[in-house]
Amino acid sequence: MSMQDIADVARVRRPVVSMWRTRYTDGPFPFPDPVAPGDSRFDAEEVARWFRDTGRGNNPEAADDVALHTSLLHDTVRATDAASLLALLSARAGGPAADLDQGQAFEIAAGLADQHLASLDDVESALTDSQTVAAVDRLSEAAYGPVPVIRRLAELGCAADPAGEVELLTDEGLHIVNTVGAELIRSSPGLVAPAGPGGLVLLDGAVGLLDEHEATEFACAPSTRALAWQRARWRALLAGGASVRQVVAGDPVLADATVLAQWASAARTEAAEFFAWIDDIVVSLGPGGRAVVIGPAELLIDDLSGEERQRRAEVLGGADYFAPLRFAARLPKGLVRSAGRRQLAVWVVAPSGDEQKAATVIADHSALTGQVEVQALAADVAAAAAGERERRSHTFLRGTVRASRVVVPQHRLRVSVTDERVLDGGDLLAQVWEASSHTQAPVLEGIGMAAGADRGEDGASVPWQVATSGRGRPVQLIPGVRVPAESIGAAVSGSVTVLGECELRNPGTIGRRGVDRLALEQIAPNSTFTEPGDVVYLRTADPAAMVDDVGGRLVVTPARIARCRDVELAGRKLLPHIVAADIAEQRSANVDAWRLRTVPADQADVVAEARERIEARRGELRSELAALDQLERSLTRGITRGLLRAEFTSGTSDPEEQKENATWRSR
Repeated sequence: MSMQDIADVARVRRPVVSMWRTRYTDGPFPFPDPVAPGDSRFDAEEVARWFRDTGRGNNPEAADDVALHTSLLHDTVRATDAASLLALLSARAGGPAADLDQGQAFEIAAGLADQHLASLDDVESALTDSQTVAAVDRLSEAAYGPVPVIRRLAELGCAADPAGEVELLTDEGLHIVNTVGAELIRSSPGLVAPAGPGGLVLLDGAVGLLDEHEATEFACAPSTRALAWQRARWRALLAGGASVRQVVAGDPVLADATVLAQWASAARTEAAEFFAWIDDIVVSLGPGGRAVVIGPAELLIDDLSGEERQRRAEVLGGADYFAPLRFAARLPKGLVRSAGRRQLAVWVVAPSGDEQKAATVIADHSALTGQVEVQALAADVAAAAAGERERRSHTFLRGTVRASRVVVPQHRLRVSVTDERVLDGGDLLAQVWEASSHTQAPVLEGIGMAAGADRGEDGASVPWQVATSGRGRPVQLIPGVRVPAESIGAAVSGSVTVLGECELRNPGTIGRRGVDRLALEQIAPNSTFTEPGDVVYLRTADPAAMVDDVGGRLVVTPARIARCRDVELAGRKLLPHIVAADIAEQRSANVDAWRLRTVPADQADVVAEARERIEARRGELRSELAALDQLERSLTRGITRGLLRAEFTSGTSDPEEQKENATWRSR
């Protein structure tokens, strides 16, 4: 085994193995010596023994998995087709491949009845390769069975294939999509078919999470068995007892199938091919069919322009016809092994009996964490792919159930930061006047209001990256200052008030903490203080934000400043209080999914003035509420301690008149 092999089996990075070699040179369990001085290879049995004795690494089964990471396995990869077929025969026979004669092997192949994965010619050819037969038996013995050998051969073959390697996911990514795939298979009424460059990998991983009684029948199309590593994955399923049916494109049995589709590596330049691929999946589904599609969020969810936007619009359709999209959600970043910053998303497509009454769930799982949430996402996908009754009765994690006839034709696939249900200007105008009539603030004095013709389309909001990037950006981002916790104390004369996570989570504490100005000069001499109108926010899994109307405060990490500038974007402006409200309504720390609402530039001053009046009235009400609180406390303290005496001054028996003439005296 090489040091990289050892790292792979232990699920650690390569430098960790170097550290083990250096740290564990003696003692009761020293790290194994190389097979020869100056060599960087190690005896697999000694490595397995060391893992068994020490328990090092992140793989509890490392000692047993060593056999699948040896030089013998790497040598066998060159004969993946023959080796995987021999391991399949061995698994079906229940004994070593070397013990099989041609007649027994032919009988097993005939029982499989699959000319593409176990033809008699291929069986005969494989049996004559004595070196591969011996290697398969040695590996199967070391790995406690032939099935793990087939799976490992398929993994290495996929990793060596450029088209397959870019579809490989991280451990976290595999955990998420495999759990989703397994839950969908469990609820599948029939045939399950992989699709796309990564569909077979998705299917194989999902099947690994199923119990024996949960297995179903799988559809094998020519495009999913063209390469040796692909055939190895199918043979692993057959070796595990699965039922595999050979199908061709357009086969009628696929209309009612459950399709597991993945194209994680698709780039924007491949948008035409990507959406044509999805369209083929959608149009092939019959009333009982459904599909889960894993792909880049930038194509499935994010804003597109030009031809890419048109291609997606052709798939989603319009008012006359719209795709049966039942679920759309972002997944966390960093799930693709070869593209760390790429973000994936998931679509669920399932025709409904009445699309006009069907529902679509829009969700954002960018902050998905933990086994419980992963299982909840899997249950969400299964419910979305089920019937309309299940979708309506299921409680979706971070998801909103919307009418498909509204969101799909309008291509609204992002979680909105506002309530989108009211889109009529007349209704909104009525709400404004109704609310205004119940206040004593002259908010609308001198301001004319009328219903507009705009229906509230996506042009009213901009992505966070657009608002905060580039030379002409309307929002300037300023990081918070890193101040040691011991330097922050009670706000006193000579200190600068602090705004941090504590204040953002509990605005009532604003003004209580501060940092001595002289100490701040030593800690962070170039600190930037807030200006009136700055938005102070937290970019966390549970974002928070506020507008600092006072200014002159110190923002400490993890809080940051978003300073709105007097810059227009296509005739629209960003206002601080709307930016703060939008940030506070976000559902994850992934700023790529954030959107900020804008207002027409010619109305920005009017909106700002109305907001100033509202805040002034809020201040008056807060002061009045504070006075009422103080009045209640003083009254209660005075009466309970006997320091005050109260009586009605009027001799009348009318309770209301007595209340009006009540007097208070100090005792």
